Amino acid sequence: MATFKTARVRVWMTLAISALTIGGLLIPASGASAAPAGQLDEVRSVTYPGGGFYITDYIAEKKGFFAEEGLNVKFIKPQSGVTAIQMMASGEIAFMINDGLLTMLAQSKGLGVTIIGSMLNRSLWTLYTSDKNVDLASTAKTNPKGLKALKGKTIGVTGINAGTDLNVQSVLAAHGLDPNKDVKRIGIGLLTAAVGQFSNGGIDAYAYYGPPADEMLAKDKLAHRFYSGNESDSPIANIIQGGMVASTKWLNTGNNRDIARRWIAAQEKTINWLKDPKNLEEASILFAAASGGTPEGGAKAIQEIVETVYPHNLKGLKVPRSDFAKTAAQLEKLGLLSGKAQSYDEAVDKMGRE
Repeated sequence: MATFKTARVRVWMTLAISALTIGGLLIPASGASAAPAGQLDEVRSVTYPGGGFYITDYIAEKKGFFAEEGLNVKFIKPQSGVTAIQMMASGEIAFMINDGLLTMLAQSKGLGVTIIGSMLNRSLWTLYTSDKNVDLASTAKTNPKGLKALKGKTIGVTGINAGTDLNVQSVLAAHGLDPNKDVKRIGIGLLTAAVGQFSNGGIDAYAYYGPPADEMLAKDKLAHRFYSGNESDSPIANIIQGGMVASTKWLNTGNNRDIARRWIAAQEKTINWLKDPKNLEEASILFAAASGGTPEGGAKAIQEIVETVYPHNLKGLKVPRSDFAKTAAQLEKLGLLSGKAQSYDEAVDKMGRE
């Protein structure tokens, strides 16, 4: 039986055919037969192909899992989750995968978004630091100052109070740093912007959802992992990081609840496909096409997510009550909530409750 270890060793053998796949060759899913385009329900969502959250979006599209569920998902790519969730609240997009901290913050402010599932219940958030900065050239574990080495430094995030930033605030506060006084946090946008900022010395660190970012930032020795959200001393290790979120108005209109259930089903199919070691080679090529990396880098990213995150998913991608409570507790500690976080039954639609 194939294992992820043996499958990864074989990834190099697929490089000869990667150009065909990246050029548009689609290897259909086993047993898949996409419905005619005219019969698919078209919906809008958000994805960022270089982020660990969104591996399933790209692969579900390319393997035909969305089509199997009668969906034609159109993706847009806002600068940050803050912009995305505002678009969702206004009804411009139907659903997306979004950081649980940001989603629950939006709910506390009265924005019309509803949690309908959860597919990432362990942290993928990662803080990368510049290879050029001698104070941060190590990792938090090996640095004598630990995370306090970040004091006085500039940290780039996708947007202020976006999911990447809320995780920064949680981690710094838990390690004795004031995120508003001890560091400078600036919103710079997505991963491609971080590459430029690291190159010109505009930032000392950047927060993103690894591990797909590893390869891009390691190129030209720009940056490396300094601290991961799944560390043993991390306050965000067991929070809901990849919540499945829908526009409340959209969800309660027409047959959209059925569409939402089919979207969840397609995501779960994709996760199960990724978990099968025999699919690692093909998956790594597909993801490399989306992220701009290599199949080897894609294989490492997928392997890490499959082994450390997906085992904690519930059947049907339901929302774990315990992890929901830990997410709410982090927001309350940051003092960002308008009042208290919503209760589990208020925040999570019945289709997503365990």
